Amino acid sequence: MEELKFLKMLSRAMGPLKIILFTIVLSVVGYIGYVFLTFDLLTVENERIRTVRIYGKPYALAFYRVNGNATVQSGIQIRKIQEGEEHLLKHYDRYNSIAFLTVGKGVLKIGLKEDGVEPKVIDSMFLTLP
Repeated sequence: MEELKFLKMLSRAMGPLKIILFTIVLSVVGYIGYVFLTFDLLTVENERIRTVRIYGKPYALAFYRVNGNATVQSGIQIRKIQEGEEHLLKHYDRYNSIAFLTVGKGVLKIGLKEDGVEPKVIDSMFLTLP
């Protein structure tokens, strides 16, 4: 008789325990699903290399290294920063480092190179400043 009472009491206590365990398992599965569904496979990282203030101009130029992936080729971007907003001026594909910068009268001369390529060739690019 005592065993039968104990089993009845145990079966009544298992109902809420099953609900609690089901809630925990469902929460863990939901979290894992959320992590996998919001994972960014093709993230493009932009690393700011340097920022240059232009004498006599109300803006600065920011130079970014854009790391490539399956859909975007790596390169160097030049952006104009004015009043807190950035505007893309030029994107140079396949380059990943800056050798030199020279600012002349309304012209930016930039030496770009691609690391890992032998011999180390520096390409000079000219950009008319706005």
